[in-house]
Amino acid sequence: MSTFSPWQQRAFDQTVAALDAGRLGHGLLICGPAGLGKREVALALADHVLAQGDATHATRTRQLIAAGTHP
Repeated sequence: MSTFSPWQQRAFDQTVAALDAGRLGHGLLICGPAGLGKREVALALADHVLAQGDATHATRTRQLIAAGTHP
């Protein structure tokens, strides 16, 4: 269970569904006022994408993200 607000959860779920169905474009713009939770949604989406790739690369990338050192 996530700690997203309802509007964040809806945006996350819709984006994951589009991604999994191959209907997500080449880019995604996440915008809104400060403090809305954009970073949390973006990081959760990145984690979802990483979970579908090479496990070794994903583990290292997750470590970099958690340390705040991933570009």
